Amino acid sequence: MGYVYDGMYRAIDGIKKLFKDKKKFWEPYINIIKDRWDTQFPQEIYAAAYWLNLAFQYDPSTSSKRQEVHGALTDVIEMRVSTSRHKLVDELKLFRERVGTFGKLLALETSKTTQPDEWWKLWGGCAPTLQKFAIRILSQTASSSGYEEPPCLDYEELEAVLYEEGAYPINEGSSHHVQGDDGVGGTDLGPFNEEQDAPLGFNIQNDPIEIDDDDDDDDDEEEEEEEEDEDEDDDEDGGGGGGFGVDDDIDFNYVL
Repeated sequence: MGYVYDGMYRAIDGIKKLFKDKKKFWEPYINIIKDRWDTQFPQEIYAAAYWLNLAFQYDPSTSSKRQEVHGALTDVIEMRVSTSRHKLVDELKLFRERVGTFGKLLALETSKTTQPDEWWKLWGGCAPTLQKFAIRILSQTASSSGYEEPPCLDYEELEAVLYEEGAYPINEGSSHHVQGDDGVGGTDLGPFNEEQDAPLGFNIQNDPIEIDDDDDDDDDEEEEEEEEDEDEDDDEDGGGGGGFGVDDDIDFNYVL
């Protein structure tokens, strides 16, 4: 679940860079993301998973984000842990400062190549209480339980907000301008008509493509006569030589 939280950070940072950190431009988009995030995800659990994920905990580039989510981690401990709280908090320092097995070279080398819960099983032995807590949090997957389908994003309304903020001129950025009377017809996204729209030589039913050759008609007739003669001989033999005879009970129904 920590990767979900990291994904939100990356999305927000990417939008800000796209608009060159100009708040009046990126703020409407960031607000949409945050509103969806607040209504659909329990932030404390995801933030705790982010802090406990070694890939982010031991990455210098995420130090500021770890400080932001540390409060959420302690909230989860306070709300959801009923015993051994003090011991759990004491062991957080061991993990943060890479004490004991957390500081082993192999533990650091595998911090981004091992599943977080598996990593804790291998290297969290020096902090047994925190180890159990971390495995419990990190082994959970992002769930859609309680998810309510959000309303569709109204692009016209979003444009109106951007115009009010002065993000871009209405005569340049509006979708009405794009769809205006410029002499260009709209793209036809109607249903694909198989019989009319299929390219020449394309077989709709995916049957083998048949190539007509007048010179081979006589040969085909001779081959059909020979096959009929062979079928009659097989019927008389009744399945000798290890082949399937007409009286054999063969089930060709495969269960996939």
